[in-house]
Amino acid sequence: NGRIIEAVKIFNKESKKNKVKLIITLEGNSDENIIYTGRIPFPEIFGVYPRVDALVFPSLTETLGLPLIEAEYFHIPRIVSNRPYAYEICQEYAYYFDPMNIESMVDAIKEFVKDKELGICKINSSKIELNSSYMDYIKLILSDREGKQ
Repeated sequence: NGRIIEAVKIFNKESKKNKVKLIITLEGNSDENIIYTGRIPFPEIFGVYPRVDALVFPSLTETLGLPLIEAEYFHIPRIVSNRPYAYEICQEYAYYFDPMNIESMVDAIKEFVKDKELGICKINSSKIELNSSYMDYIKLILSDREGKQ
């Protein structure tokens, strides 16, 4: 997570007209461009997604990545680690970066911001339905997976 914070700081320093604000679910001291929220309880997360422009997901070791699916539900662009789990979930509908390389993260942010300015973003427009419980969510995912095999 330290690398993505550094990438946002570098992007904002280099960018003349666009600044990004990172909202991060860690504890810390917020500043103008980095907002630390701490852990967001599940019932509240669905109120957060509609207020953001993109989900940044720098995880190295996810197996499913539920936030990636939640963001897809809200048609929010995803900026994610170039790991197999992310490609499996997001396919071509994401901005990928090397999670070990800050420059790669900055480049992914630049690509997203440029696309946003042009009014185009990598978003999967297919329908995804969610209920309020993760178990229903997981059942949806598993039934989709079984249908593809």
